[in-house]
Amino acid sequence: MNKHDLALWGCGKIGQATGKIIRQKNLELKWVYDKNIAKAAIFQRNYEQGELLHKPPDAASFPKVKTVIDASGDENLLAYWTKVLQFKRVKHIILTRREPRADNHYMAGLYSQKPFFKKGSITSMGSCTGNCLIPLISHLETSFAPAAISCRILHPLKQDKIFTLRNIKTALKLSLQDHLPHLTDIFIGQSMELPTKRGMALDLAINFKNPVKKNELTDFFENLSDNYEFFHKSRQSVDSDLVINRPESAILDINWKFTNNHFRGLIWQDNEYGFSSRIYDLMQYLE
Repeated sequence: MNKHDLALWGCGKIGQATGKIIRQKNLELKWVYDKNIAKAAIFQRNYEQGELLHKPPDAASFPKVKTVIDASGDENLLAYWTKVLQFKRVKHIILTRREPRADNHYMAGLYSQKPFFKKGSITSMGSCTGNCLIPLISHLETSFAPAAISCRILHPLKQDKIFTLRNIKTALKLSLQDHLPHLTDIFIGQSMELPTKRGMALDLAINFKNPVKKNELTDFFENLSDNYEFFHKSRQSVDSDLVINRPESAILDINWKFTNNHFRGLIWQDNEYGFSSRIYDLMQYLE
């Protein structure tokens, strides 16, 4: 992939983490854009690559590239991307969010997933929380049928003004419906924003239908990374600082508990770098 193949639209937290990975992988951007020009200029200065676009180009004259990463989170751009594809200016558009209207829905590491991407299409990657939980559950349910799943997302700050512990909205159940719809009726999800800037944990609880032994779960987690490369079983207690710049989608804290057929544990992820690592994996797959 060369500098004429890749562009970034949106220079927020995910865009910044994606830029870091692009530089680490010796890739180059043809151009970058953010509606906040100052934010895009900071990105360009930090990563020293990509022409800076000062306004959105018309769809018919869109700068030709193979792949655009839309890290803006802007749902209103979907019609614009559809027009860009109609003019055949881009082969692939990657959305770093859940978008039910996208042509393709991709979540890296799902059990038995066989993705297919046609040229000239829009691919939605889902959310960071979805990428943390759903592939893990897809592997777990092949060995241990869940009777009930509950998940409280402990999410770092999404903004820079309110530094309190508070409930926020989550689309995790909708992401589950996209990929594992048969589990939505037994799932409860809740999200809380914590006064920390980075590093996310999912407080996951699962009741199983059939009797399960703790040593069976232990063996499952020990061997899971053989089949699910984006999983890591930690050998130590984890905190939000320890997961920063980790590329995995899901890191299981060593202090998980199991009693009376009930699992409880923390699943960690760097919600910026870990999620952006899957963007890079998808780009490689599209190659």
